[in-house]
Amino acid sequence: MNVEVINYRKDGSEFWVEFSLVPVANKTGFYTHWIAVQRDVTERRRTEEVRLALEREKELSRLKTRFFSMASHEFRTPLSTALAAAQLLENSEVAWLDPDKRSRNLHRIQNSVKNMVQLLDDILIINRAEAGKLEFNPNWLDLKLLFQQFIEEIQLSVSDQYYFDFICSAQDTKALVDERLVRSILSNLLSNAIKYSPGGGQIKIALSLDSEQIIFEVTDQGIGISPEDQKQIFEPFHRGKNVRNITGTGLGLMVAKKCVDLHSGSILLKSAVDQGTTVTICLKRYNHLPRA
Repeated sequence: MNVEVINYRKDGSEFWVEFSLVPVANKTGFYTHWIAVQRDVTERRRTEEVRLALEREKELSRLKTRFFSMASHEFRTPLSTALAAAQLLENSEVAWLDPDKRSRNLHRIQNSVKNMVQLLDDILIINRAEAGKLEFNPNWLDLKLLFQQFIEEIQLSVSDQYYFDFICSAQDTKALVDERLVRSILSNLLSNAIKYSPGGGQIKIALSLDSEQIIFEVTDQGIGISPEDQKQIFEPFHRGKNVRNITGTGLGLMVAKKCVDLHSGSILLKSAVDQGTTVTICLKRYNHLPRA
């Protein structure tokens, strides 16, 4: 058996020691004592720490590069859309006077701004979570009402090819949750369900509560996620190989997980390629405000 421990010299300085323990038996097979071999492995540990630090630095650099590449692309697209729609309304009297064209271009501008705000919110949540500064501020909230209002907001911003089916099986739907975090979870799950169901279809949202948990599911009929991609689905910027030309950041599920973790909950994903995806969220149900 090998064990590594920290030891101290007479001057108080630390050094790492590896102990190799070997049992010694007598002729009858009974163990009589142990032999311990001690070796100073401080240099090896320092080398390993330097190697890990370099790997972390390389990974951080790689993530920063991917982030700036993603952010520049994801911001450029809605900005270009909003700018083009605004210029059309400004320069074309026909586009401005025609109610349908005016409404269509104004909606393009509004949706572009909403996409950019969502991206900024996601980045901010991840940054705060990684720094340990993402706050959890629960208050009493009627979850059924929150879900209904949120789904209505989403329905207004998407085409008629999407149908939202909301089912709530609980009578008492008041709970202590952080509304901002729950909205972020819902926003990312429903956004993914819409985005990765390019052909439209039904999106089911189910809400239930018991004495210990708040459970809600979002199910779509979209392109699904392969088993290989599911292993990395909560990593930043990771996107499935089958997303093709569907735009996205690869941050949504990571953001959702950060928000779920603050509720002492769990997130489970079940999916199959071309058969849709179900994401199940379980949040701890508090009976009183948790201590800070």
